Amino acid sequence: MFLSLGPDQCIPKKEIIGIFSTSSLESIATDEFIRMAKEEGFVIGTASKKMKSFIVADENVYFSNLTPQTLCKRSLNRERLS
Repeated sequence: MFLSLGPDQCIPKKEIIGIFSTSSLESIATDEFIRMAKEEGFVIGTASKKMKSFIVADENVYFSNLTPQTLCKRSLNRERLS
């Protein structure tokens, strides 16, 4: 099963470690994690004012313009349809 993170971006649900609000980037530890992931080339997309969440997966970090709540609902709705 895949989860759509927004336009033209889907990832396998089994790879998702966590879905977080971009407001958590205010934390020093989270900001440092994202900074290091960017430096090492693991970030897909970039944080901007439109971005509302980021998804930590097995091998990458993805930014999305959807809220964490919307992504979680999408994930659960798809499971019910299967």
